[in-house]
Amino acid sequence: MAAPSEKSVGKGAMETGLKRTPSDSVQHGEADSDADPAVRDFYTGAVNENYRMKSALIAKHLGEIGMGKFQWILFVVNGFGWIVDNFWSQGITAIRPPIGNEFADIARLSFSSVAYYVGLIVGASFWGTTADLVGRKPAFNATILYGGVFACAVAGVRNFTGFCVLWAVIGTAAGGNVPVDSVVFLEFVPQTHQWLLVSLSAWWNLGQVIVSLLAWVFLARFACPSTDAPCRMQDNMGWRYLMITLGVIAIAFGLIRIVAFKIPESPKFLISKGRDAEAVEAVNYIARYNGRPETLTLDMLRAVDRHCNAGSSEDDGVSSVAAPVEADVTPGGSKLSHVEILRESFRDYNADNYKKLFAGRKMAQHTSVTFLIWLTVGMAYPLYFAFIPSYLATKETYSANTSLDHTYMVYCIVSSAGVIGPIAAGFCVETRFGRRWMMAASAVMTGAFLFAYTAVGTEAADIGFQCATAILGNFEYAVMYAFTPESFPGPVRGTGTGVAATLLRVGGLVASFVSTLISNIIKPSKTQQPSSITIISAKMTGIDYYERLTTVCTLDNTRLLIPLAVSYIVGYLQYTYVIRLTLREGKGPMPFWMHSFYLAHDSTWSYLLGKAATQYGEHWFLRGTSTALFVWTMLEIWSIHRALTKEREASFASVLGKQPSFSSALTYAVALQLAMYSVVVLGIELMGRGCLIQWFCLTNVLIVLGPTHHYLRAGSRQGLSLGMCIVNIIGTIWTFTPFGFPVLIIPEIFDTPAYYAVGGVLTMYSVWDNDATFDRSTCASGWLTVRDIAIPQKSPISQSSAAYLAPMPPVPSQPLPRVITYYQTHHTPDGKPISILPLLTQPGISVTHVILAAIHINDDCDGLTLNDHAPDDPRFLTLWAELRVLQASGIKVLGMLGGAAQGSYGRLDGDEARFEEYYVPLRDMLRSRGLDGIDLDVEEAMSLGGVIRLIDRIRQDFGKDFIITLAPVAAALLNPDSNLSGFDYEALEVMRGREVAWYNAQFYCGWGDCSSPVMYEMILAKGWSPEKVVMGLVTNPENGGGWVPWEMLGAVLLTLRGRYARFGGVMGWEYFNSLPCGREKPWEWAMWMTKMLRADHTHHSPGPVQGTAPVDTSNPVAKEVKKHLVDEVDPDGPNSKDAPLPASFDYYSDTNWDDDDA
Repeated sequence: MAAPSEKSVGKGAMETGLKRTPSDSVQHGEADSDADPAVRDFYTGAVNENYRMKSALIAKHLGEIGMGKFQWILFVVNGFGWIVDNFWSQGITAIRPPIGNEFADIARLSFSSVAYYVGLIVGASFWGTTADLVGRKPAFNATILYGGVFACAVAGVRNFTGFCVLWAVIGTAAGGNVPVDSVVFLEFVPQTHQWLLVSLSAWWNLGQVIVSLLAWVFLARFACPSTDAPCRMQDNMGWRYLMITLGVIAIAFGLIRIVAFKIPESPKFLISKGRDAEAVEAVNYIARYNGRPETLTLDMLRAVDRHCNAGSSEDDGVSSVAAPVEADVTPGGSKLSHVEILRESFRDYNADNYKKLFAGRKMAQHTSVTFLIWLTVGMAYPLYFAFIPSYLATKETYSANTSLDHTYMVYCIVSSAGVIGPIAAGFCVETRFGRRWMMAASAVMTGAFLFAYTAVGTEAADIGFQCATAILGNFEYAVMYAFTPESFPGPVRGTGTGVAATLLRVGGLVASFVSTLISNIIKPSKTQQPSSITIISAKMTGIDYYERLTTVCTLDNTRLLIPLAVSYIVGYLQYTYVIRLTLREGKGPMPFWMHSFYLAHDSTWSYLLGKAATQYGEHWFLRGTSTALFVWTMLEIWSIHRALTKEREASFASVLGKQPSFSSALTYAVALQLAMYSVVVLGIELMGRGCLIQWFCLTNVLIVLGPTHHYLRAGSRQGLSLGMCIVNIIGTIWTFTPFGFPVLIIPEIFDTPAYYAVGGVLTMYSVWDNDATFDRSTCASGWLTVRDIAIPQKSPISQSSAAYLAPMPPVPSQPLPRVITYYQTHHTPDGKPISILPLLTQPGISVTHVILAAIHINDDCDGLTLNDHAPDDPRFLTLWAELRVLQASGIKVLGMLGGAAQGSYGRLDGDEARFEEYYVPLRDMLRSRGLDGIDLDVEEAMSLGGVIRLIDRIRQDFGKDFIITLAPVAAALLNPDSNLSGFDYEALEVMRGREVAWYNAQFYCGWGDCSSPVMYEMILAKGWSPEKVVMGLVTNPENGGGWVPWEMLGAVLLTLRGRYARFGGVMGWEYFNSLPCGREKPWEWAMWMTKMLRADHTHHSPGPVQGTAPVDTSNPVAKEVKKHLVDEVDPDGPNSKDAPLPASFDYYSDTNWDDDDA
């Protein structure tokens, strides 16, 4: 049941307080001033007839005074309250990180939020109640001022306890700030401008912008890093500067309210207390301030008293107005003193105001629902916004720039975007949808965006979703803050709004406890699993159709090309017919909302397909569709422009009323367009970035459900012809046809036998065409060539796309899980070789692969280097000899090409001649060194076609047993936009998965998280097989960010090994300084990994590492190749495999290490 509204009062409601005019609507908010029976029924028991009639009389005279100088200044001064309220909410959030770096007595940092919310609860309940007992003015003047004073005081505290106490006091001020201010503004503005109460929330967002900018200035420059915690006060002054600045601004705002712009007490509060003479003076004060005549007299209010006394039979028995007439004057004729007013106000306090909120069934329903909304929003909103700064600073998509400057820059962008929400809300609530529908719609869309926000993977998408949720969330907040005081009658307005604000703060307090609880519970553990939401989200977004389109959309696929061509032609026919009708009839055949939707749909997909075309080698279908959608986007823009300029009344009258203004139509169009973009973006995020075919089907269903049905009903009247209907139907069917989605025959459209027949024929053709087009076996006709394939149980694409998947490579000969180590640092600083042989000779180690890093292709095609030197440099004699020992013992040795050094892949990504020029020396080097495989670490832009050519050529030159691996960042296996390679790994797996043995996914340096199994399992949930995903780790914090302590990492690895029998294993970057023993005994990392993952495959029985003798190079493998070191030996010559081991070299061993210590 909607609460009534002051908007529902008729303009000629009352001349003297005696005449009644029923309202036309009770949809917007409060109507305690109306004598309408519906309103009286709603507020039964909350207010009586006397107050209602006096309130209507005051509202009438305020309307006659109009929106003048007083109200506009009040709009600004009232906005100070919103600004300061957000000062404290955002301020405590902004300063929590530097506080945590300074105070040493912090038990839980979130206790500061708890203290603040306790203060907010006390303040909201106290100021809200006293606003109905003592008056609005004391709270209006006091809350800003003393909040600012204590904010300055916070800057001087030296311990966390004092910090929390002062924030609790600030909370008592902030708790009553906006609730009372909204009541004050509502009771001073004419009903025609009550929508400004919604737009007042824009000031709240302005407060957030101010805090963001000041935090950017102070916290980014005058704060100590967390690595120095706890730090000295003088090194961490930024948060103090911030609080002093905010406090001074708040004090200045408070002084302006008290000294520069004095407001009278609310006339509606005064009449509720029987102080009629003061109410008359308050209204006339506003008239004088605005330069308008003083029309309200005390006799008019007394006439209401006489009328009500004469009709006492209508009294509902509830006294909502104190004894009137002379109650505000002493017997001597002087006004009551402030003390006497307080005494009179509190004398009858007996919780009646709370009871009146639930007087009557409808009033009780409304109050309950309103309070529930405030409580739930109070829990959800802080949980999201309170942690934005710390979230932005740690989110992996910001790994390129995690500075405080960048963090607060983004915070400022999001805060500024939020200002749009309340301004748009102010216009939208004046449409026929009103407050309730606008609030409901914005709440649903906000929740949907917050859910979708968890799936973003790029910085641009991250910021975009934050801005969208800020706009929508503040839109909802603005309507909620306006609707609530409007919907409660004047005598209990302060109490109702105060209780609602109290519940909002209770929700925030619960949120603080929840965040504290979560911080204790959500820690990586042996049994931690990804949530069902995470897995579902990963599965929903895991479908990517781009590579399927590029695979099946070939010029020899006639069966597919025919319906595609028809779809394009029909689409252009649709728009051609629309334009023709629009120009001929003066009005387009589509409703305006469809133009908005198709603008969002066409422009979004034009961009996405254009981006995909670049990524997939400018494929003709992707580029062509992108271009077509761009053309259609321009047509939609033209249609929308024409609707706004030429067809405004026809397009918007149903929403905005007759003869809508251009500004209102434009505002509606912008708001609707944002909503349509929201729907499209949300759908794409949930369905997967390549879901264009599903989208085309859905949008063409709209064409069927929308205008086509209208065409059939209208016949050929007003230019709506049967021809257009048929074009739409055929277009819809043909769009479904190429990809086999079910054709929908909607009875309300095919309402004649002829239409049923046409629809049935097209449906049967679609089924046949689907079967022929996507037959998994080879088509004898030659129209389509698709190889018979083996379908793996799990793959990067859903089972529905099995027809385009290449089979997995054979299970590698080395048993799973793999233990892989990268070997890039080959020498100590003084030139001494760092031996890799302890991986073979030390007990308890079962390494499966060693990857030699890093091979670089340089400008000189013959100038191939291993790190900085030619592979045949004498410094590598020991290295090549030791690697052959490893190979002879069954350990596979691969070479890594590329890495962080740029250029190798760019040189291989050119035309055929350039490719050959640079590839041949690489091939020759791999052959001469007898490596078992190559690891392609592509950390620069390379096309998908380029990497496929490289893989195909390697396979052609080295045969089926040569191991080819890639080393993407882990995030690239979840989102193609989050990688360093420039191509989509999922597309590569689809096209060349049979050639790639596995992926050494880098779970470090901000691109992944191996502190729990969650991210690895998200990759598996997307369809990747566990045997093909190796978890890449840094072996030492010196080697990059993301190092995980042993006890935590052990739990993760044991969990993955226990859950997945085909777990791909781990790789470590890199060998020479691997912990736990670092440079002294780097092989112990491999020993530790062996114990975790391969206890059954060790060369020796596992056990504690003991001191051993020097490495014995006379073991059977080494004995076959050991000779004295001779300078003349050429490792590249015919006897290279017999290259000697240097006898003079003492390998690192436990004994060597002990001797060195001794």
